[in-house]
Amino acid sequence: MKFVVTKMFQKYLLSLPFYFLASGVAFLFDISVYVLSWRYLGTNLSTIFAFLVGVLVLFSILRLTRESKYKKKRHGFIVQLFIGFVSLSINLFILNTLDLIFFDLNGGNTKNTISIFYPFFAKFISSSIGFLFSSNLTIRFNFDLTQRRK
Repeated sequence: MKFVVTKMFQKYLLSLPFYFLASGVAFLFDISVYVLSWRYLGTNLSTIFAFLVGVLVLFSILRLTRESKYKKKRHGFIVQLFIGFVSLSINLFILNTLDLIFFDLNGGNTKNTISIFYPFFAKFISSSIGFLFSSNLTIRFNFDLTQRRK
């Protein structure tokens, strides 16, 4: 059992550098959409909208550069969406908890008086935690990141 876990962890670490590039670009799109839409759409809608943009960008980059474990694009995209839904849930939980702390318990602050730094750092924290989950499952179930697309 220890050997299997060690082997899986080693494969994850070897695949991670290839995932960083694609996820970094997707993260930039994700956080940009979130920060720009947060004040107008609120936490939940802007998180969902940013999630859809981020998943589409991530899947497109990985599909173009790495070997997919699925022949049909829609099957791979559906798998990526399911992986992303758990990451979305993590993001929503953390972002709503931070909103509760900063806005509801702190009465004086409103979203109109807060600069763009709050949504940026809140999204950065929640996405970093969600990254651990989504990167592991994407590497395991959707793309072979050690093989380039032919």
